[in-house]
Amino acid sequence: LADNTSKITQFFNPEYILNDYYEGMTLGEIWGYETEGFFVDQNDIDNHADQSRFNSNNAGVILPGDIKFKDLNEDGEISNGRNTVKDPGDMRVIGNSLPRFTYGFQLGMKYQNVSLSAFLQGVAKRDWYPPRESFYFWGQYNRPYSPLPTSHLGNYYNADPENPNPDAYFPRYSGLLAYSASGALAQPQTKYLQDVSYLRLKNVTLSYALPNNLIKKIAADDITVFFTGQNLFTFSNLFKYSKNIDPETIESINPDTGDEAFG
Repeated sequence: LADNTSKITQFFNPEYILNDYYEGMTLGEIWGYETEGFFVDQNDIDNHADQSRFNSNNAGVILPGDIKFKDLNEDGEISNGRNTVKDPGDMRVIGNSLPRFTYGFQLGMKYQNVSLSAFLQGVAKRDWYPPRESFYFWGQYNRPYSPLPTSHLGNYYNADPENPNPDAYFPRYSGLLAYSASGALAQPQTKYLQDVSYLRLKNVTLSYALPNNLIKKIAADDITVFFTGQNLFTFSNLFKYSKNIDPETIESINPDTGDEAFG
């Protein structure tokens, strides 16, 4: 079992701009917005803080079922302020992308000629926000022609007022929300921050040593038969929304292109 955190104690960033390191920063910080849910009707939209800087669709019109961010500084506008520690607008630290409490353990048993061993490893705490173009997670919220994850089916806000599905995980269906830099889903936010902790059964080996009375007949000292399996099971909350992303190799996802590692 191992754990560590790292903080910046000295770095030249006099304005404490969030796009760079700054003194006092905990490495791996994820700054983002607090998601209040979805806009429920036009009255909700009209009485909410101005969120026009973030696109909810190609037309730039906010509609019921679109993401709603919380106005943390209560200035009537959803923004990142001056994008500094002292003035982050409506952003705050919502998670940390570095792994905490990495662990691994080996189990083994032996009975007469049979031996069984297993190796498990995992990470107890880690956050991840799906990057732009992470199409295995965002599906067609990325590009309209991206694959459609099965986790999206029946799990998005329905624009039909008679069946809005207000408790859906995903917002009203609209392309490019996770592709555009100003798209509502491209903004790190609490609702879609993923728990990528995991436990993986890395290896299981079953062996059987043939009895001496058998192997002596062929003048052998020892014959053992092995059956081995690698990466047989992985338990992770991430799989609730994307079974194709490997939490163990999540750091190899390119934050700019969204190219994903999976196994």
